[in-house]
Amino acid sequence: SHGLGLYANHVEIAMENSTISNHNLEGVHVKANTVQQNISNSFIQGNAANGIEVEGSLNLTSDHFTVQGNGSNGIDVSQTFDWQSDFDVIADNGDNGVTVGSTLTLVADSLEVVGNFSNGIVASGSNSDVTLYQCNLHQNTIGDGIRLSGGNNAMDIDYSFIRDNGGDGIDMG
Repeated sequence: SHGLGLYANHVEIAMENSTISNHNLEGVHVKANTVQQNISNSFIQGNAANGIEVEGSLNLTSDHFTVQGNGSNGIDVSQTFDWQSDFDVIADNGDNGVTVGSTLTLVADSLEVVGNFSNGIVASGSNSDVTLYQCNLHQNTIGDGIRLSGGNNAMDIDYSFIRDNGGDGIDMG
């Protein structure tokens, strides 16, 4: 079963000081056109499938949020993903740390994406815009630290480390 399963046109979720763990499917599964999430001081961990799966677009604001040790992707968004991340950890997931089916807009301060089995972060859409400040993307086993495969992508990296990944540190194609 899912830890939390929601199905609607628009969903809003707020998590604070919470843990969703050890479910047979996703920790959080949402099927909606748009999803707004605000998460702080919380954990999604040890679920058999994805930590968070959104069938739609996700707007996420998070701080001190950990997605760790899930069986598949840490966060999986089928459409666009707009993410403001502060002091978050995406680690040791069974596939990618973060998977985005379309455009990724990420502004991250002190984000750790480490030890995921495949890529740290992968986005398939064009016009992705990624800003990393004091971030670490490393030891993602067989993939890239970050892969942006659509065209017309932008990246701004300051005081960050992208190292020791199984593939490229950054792959923008």
